[in-house]
Amino acid sequence: MIDPGEFLLRVGLLVVLALVVAFLSRRLEGGSATPLREYAFLFSAGIAGAIFGALNDSVTSRISPDYFELGKGIAREDLPVGAIILGAQAGFAAGAVGGAILLVARTIGRRAPPFPIGRLVPFILWILVAALAGELVLGSALGLWLEPPAGLRSAIGDERTQAFVKVWALHIGVYAGAAVGVVGAVVRVARRRLSVSVVNVKEGG
Repeated sequence: MIDPGEFLLRVGLLVVLALVVAFLSRRLEGGSATPLREYAFLFSAGIAGAIFGALNDSVTSRISPDYFELGKGIAREDLPVGAIILGAQAGFAAGAVGGAILLVARTIGRRAPPFPIGRLVPFILWILVAALAGELVLGSALGLWLEPPAGLRSAIGDERTQAFVKVWALHIGVYAGAAVGVVGAVVRVARRRLSVSVVNVKEGG
């Protein structure tokens, strides 16, 4: 489980991230900047990530308790609650980072108008779906060839090692899928901003 010190460090980094986003918005939007709405969006993105992470680790901790006991340092008697807490903590951080990237994408560049914050909300779902798809597709494929850590098979046996590797691969797939989802969301936001900009230029010209 993430220790309190590490979790507080993550929270501190998220606060800094929120301040950076607010600063960028202020510079790019001037008086029309809405930092409170941006903070609310960041928090909502974090909560969405926390729910996803908690549910995901609730399931995967049942597939391989060894992954969380040996790989994450959670005592077996603390499962699945410890895994759920771990997933919520990691998911909140990842969700907030994804939300911050979207907030930057909505304002960066002066050639296009800012993208409305309210219209960013569906992209959070987009990223979560991409994370789930990455887990099911890429994670399942990785599980077929990913090699277990040295000595694991002799320590816990073949069947439990296979479960360990499966969960390890699924978690890699989640992060890879989420990363692809964030990139895709940023591209779609950029395209929509540019399309609005083109329309405005035509109407003004």
